[in-house]
Amino acid sequence: MKNSSSSREVYKLENKMMDLIYSLYSNTDNETLYNDITPRDYQLEILEIAKARNTIAFLDTGTGKTLIAIMLTKWLSGKAVFLTPTKALIEQQDSVAKKFNIRCDWRSGKKGESWNSIKWQNWISKFDLLFLTPQLFLNSLRHGYLQMEQFDLLIYDECHHCKGEHPYFSIQTEFYFTSLKKPKILGLTASPVVTGPKEIKELKSELSDLCLFLDSDFAQVNRRSVNQIASQAKVIVKGVDHISECKSDIIEELSLIMKSNINMRDHFDSAKTVFEKIGEIGLKYYLRDFPYKNELLHYFETQLEEGYSELFLELVHLLNEHFSLEESSQVIILAERRVTVWYLVDALNYFSNLYNLNIKAGKVVGINQGSRSSEICKMKNSSHEYSLDDFRLGNINVLVATTVVEEGIDIPSCNFVIRYDSPPNNLRSYVQSKGRARDKDSKFIVLTPMHNQAETIDLIRRFDYMIVFLKNLADKPITKPERGMTSYVSFKIPETGATISTAWSELWVKDFETALKKLTGEKIKYETSYIREVSKVKGYSGIVKFPSLFCIEDVKSSRLYCRENDALKDAIVQAAEALYQNEFIDEFLFQCIEKGLRATDSKLRYKNSKSSVCSPFDDKAYLEQNSIEKFIGNLDSFYHIYKLIISDQQSELSLGLFSTADIPECPFDLFSSKYNINSSIKQTQNPSRIRMQLIRTERFDLKNLSMVKAFHLTINSILCSQFNRTKRNIYEEHIGNAVSDLEIQVPLCVVPILDDNINWNIIKSNILFLRNPAKFDSKSYENLALKLDTNDLYIILDILFDSPKHEVYNNNSNLVACIEREINEEYLSVQKFDCHANTQKKYKEFLRRSDLIFSPIPTYFLNLCRMLPNIISKIDEFLFG
Repeated sequence: MKNSSSSREVYKLENKMMDLIYSLYSNTDNETLYNDITPRDYQLEILEIAKARNTIAFLDTGTGKTLIAIMLTKWLSGKAVFLTPTKALIEQQDSVAKKFNIRCDWRSGKKGESWNSIKWQNWISKFDLLFLTPQLFLNSLRHGYLQMEQFDLLIYDECHHCKGEHPYFSIQTEFYFTSLKKPKILGLTASPVVTGPKEIKELKSELSDLCLFLDSDFAQVNRRSVNQIASQAKVIVKGVDHISECKSDIIEELSLIMKSNINMRDHFDSAKTVFEKIGEIGLKYYLRDFPYKNELLHYFETQLEEGYSELFLELVHLLNEHFSLEESSQVIILAERRVTVWYLVDALNYFSNLYNLNIKAGKVVGINQGSRSSEICKMKNSSHEYSLDDFRLGNINVLVATTVVEEGIDIPSCNFVIRYDSPPNNLRSYVQSKGRARDKDSKFIVLTPMHNQAETIDLIRRFDYMIVFLKNLADKPITKPERGMTSYVSFKIPETGATISTAWSELWVKDFETALKKLTGEKIKYETSYIREVSKVKGYSGIVKFPSLFCIEDVKSSRLYCRENDALKDAIVQAAEALYQNEFIDEFLFQCIEKGLRATDSKLRYKNSKSSVCSPFDDKAYLEQNSIEKFIGNLDSFYHIYKLIISDQQSELSLGLFSTADIPECPFDLFSSKYNINSSIKQTQNPSRIRMQLIRTERFDLKNLSMVKAFHLTINSILCSQFNRTKRNIYEEHIGNAVSDLEIQVPLCVVPILDDNINWNIIKSNILFLRNPAKFDSKSYENLALKLDTNDLYIILDILFDSPKHEVYNNNSNLVACIEREINEEYLSVQKFDCHANTQKKYKEFLRRSDLIFSPIPTYFLNLCRMLPNIISKIDEFLFG
């Protein structure tokens, strides 16, 4: 045992350089320490190769790939980007680089997503080496915050990910290969092939594809020199049963309890996993934290014993045996699921305390806030860092982790790694997890179900063969495929370099549509058409149709495609160009829809009560007195009566304006409201052409002026949803109390026009209604209706809707039936009323609502009045600029 310990110390001294690089939390004087490091021969060989051409460094874990990247960065004396898949790796690599006196800093998603172009450019100007997550770097390139031409070196850590839909592949295909000034590339990997065992031909193909995608070649390495440093852990596969058959009834009982409850059913799989992998003790810990327990589950929990699975007992046996031989050693346990990691630590520490064992366990788990298990386990970033630090400092000797530690993350050298509940399912996972066992005489233990032991042994054997073959293959020249790289149809904004392509156009348009729907309630429509041309060219053409308020013609894909989805992606790119040209997106490809609406045409401008610009679909845009004070008249004034000619108007009743202002015809376009029985208000799909037609000019007496003003104020209060509170005040202030000839002031008012005359019947009916605001019941309201000068009775409803809904009832004698129909169809639309008593109950509730509005003003006319803010705004522009 003494000799073994001595050889390990010698081994550590020989690897002083690597220990220093990975000792991130050392309190030693870093500047002095790192200046004394002498790179190994193979690192210098790869460095010289990387200086001459784009290079992939295929080296075992723990052999100093990071040092090669840092040396290349310092030699280049330019600006470099170091891309690595996770935040933990970014912080780790940044910490190493700082010890070599390199001006560097890092950003991950949360630290960079909210930045604009100015912040990005200010940041990169301060540093020579930038550590970024690949998705953040890709997003910054796509939106034009960064440009590929700004960088001299691009470092891909774990570069084997450069394929398929990974950001590495997107960065290369969308920006590197299309760049006029390409940076140098250095790829780092310990497992250039990700997938499981394959035929030799397939392995060659994957290596050549990686070279093609990275525009690089593998560096030929002196493997003998590398093997002296690389981990040579002994692999042991042990078969063990996960769960005793006599305990299977617990799963059945738990299933009956949890699957019968809607809050529990989604958690059954996690509970089952904990029980199978750890035993009853693990399930007790899980249920201890479970927030949805009912009495049945609580009783079930109390009946559980402190039992352990065969798998857990085998694990404890291995740990106890290992620590009895090497008390100061450190062990890493890799588990498949986060929930297993969490409760395995609890169970190990409990068992160790119970039997006085030398096991002090901590955990490292990935953070996935969207998962159900995170809600139960209360996993936080702080727990991740706390246990990792404890492991580095020796406060704990067992680190239980998910695959977050498999790839690249620095953990001090240990000589015992256990895959707890699943064998590695691909070469990358095998190489990375085995690579955690870096110390001399290390062991890599794979625990697998007994019936899978032979299969797992065969799998490991094939992985080992693949590694040897890949190294031999990579150390020889590899012929890249003759096919070209993936190309995309794209649109690039010249000012910033922001680029949208078919690679991500679908993702981009989803964000745009979300903003569009929120602002206007409208959607973009997509269509495809199959085209067969005379020249025998055939395929699908994609079509994007914008909402009519954009005033942009439909756009089509730039060419025909065999697949409909490809045609639509192309059409979206063409749509983005059209949106940019019409100012609906900015120079960084972000939506600015409101700016586009204003820029497209002032006809689309709506104003709300505060005279601020709104969406043309904003139902809260209404008429207000303050917006028309410029048109005030009095008893001595001559008043012009205008009829608004609306191109698509179908009703005989027209909108009219009553004003002292001399208004020209001033034709303009405007989106108007349309109304259908039993449907809420919607905007017309196409703008209406509106012009002013002067009917007559005359003076009016005090009575008529007061009625017109009261009618106008009634319209205003209804559209402001204030009518029930203000109707009596309108009558008393403008009709009931005597108004002297000198006091009357009449603004620009809205009036109903019928057959080129003011419809005084509606105006007088409104005054009569204001004077007799009776409480509603069928008899009293019908009696009131008989006194009105109009044949129609109108009820305006605002029930369970964000914007008012208007219903028209022409049959006064059947008023109650009409309201009951409204209750059935709208008030509780999901219920059917089979009982007359229930209908009457809902009817009474309906009548008690404070938001009911009764008025003799026709619904269609009220809808036309919704356009008044825009109409008055247009008139103001014509008259006053």
